Amino acid sequence: MKKRTLLRSRNLIFLSILTVFFFYILPACTQKPEIIIETIIVEITSTPLPNLKSTGTPIPEPTKTSLPPTPTRKPTQTSPPTATKEPTATKEPETPTSPKNDGFYSIGTEIAIGIWESQGGGNMCYWEVLDKNQEIMKNHYGYAGGSVKIPEGGYEILFDNCGSWLYVPDMSDREPLADYQETKGNGFYTVGIEISPGLWESQGDGFDCYWAVLDNNQETMNNHYGIAGGSMQVPDNSYEVHLDECGDWLFVPTLGERQPNPDIDDPKDNGFFTVGIEISTGTWESQGSGDSCYWARLTSNQDTIDNHYGQAGGTVTIQPTDYEFYTSDCGEWIKR
Repeated sequence: MKKRTLLRSRNLIFLSILTVFFFYILPACTQKPEIIIETIIVEITSTPLPNLKSTGTPIPEPTKTSLPPTPTRKPTQTSPPTATKEPTATKEPETPTSPKNDGFYSIGTEIAIGIWESQGGGNMCYWEVLDKNQEIMKNHYGYAGGSVKIPEGGYEILFDNCGSWLYVPDMSDREPLADYQETKGNGFYTVGIEISPGLWESQGDGFDCYWAVLDNNQETMNNHYGIAGGSMQVPDNSYEVHLDECGDWLFVPTLGERQPNPDIDDPKDNGFFTVGIEISTGTWESQGSGDSCYWARLTSNQDTIDNHYGQAGGTVTIQPTDYEFYTSDCGEWIKR
């Protein structure tokens, strides 16, 4: 017990000595470094402000710049709706009976044998049928609107400036047009469809009248070139009529229904005269003196019953069975 107490006392004494040493003796023995603090004095020199003297000139106020008016915003244009593209029609394949236009066509392979009708309307239509040696078998130049019959022996055909051509497979299926007995002018007319069979009279008065009655091979059955004003008989078995520079043509349904003209016995000059309507039957005498007088007595089919060409001044006797009387360069005719 004594020993423990003594040891504790020693320890306390030792700790006390250490405390005194570190806190009091040791700091006193350590030399403190000299701290030199230099004070920097900065001398500030004040620069006097310049003496501003008023010059008396007023300082202009800045001009106010007026702002441009605010532009009115245009409404945005609405794009029209895009049109829906229609589907392209499928082109039908070309066949020998398809409509034809200008050009050459090989007969039998590119164009069918048979009757074709022009749909054009000009007066410079040309077509020709050729054999394999390029020799012309038949052709036409003049008014469009006619027809052509392509034969089996043909090799090639040329169309030029006739409009389109349509194939006519069977004429028996075609009905007459409502106006087929109405007045006709220049052009081609299909008999029984576009023009009625029967008697037609020209109302023209020129010297370049031409008409022709054709069969379905384009062969001339009857024709006339010269003074207008005559008549034309269109037979049932004809296929087509061509009229050119004859004036209008009027259909004559029945001669028995027509009354004689008041001037039926008056003097006559050049032209055609319908017997019993425009000129009376009997003897007529020429008053001319030239040597190029021509006259003819005609049937309703334009066949010549009797005629004369040569010296004027003679006579002619018109019979009741005559249909028409034609005279040219014979001077005036006086009825006896």
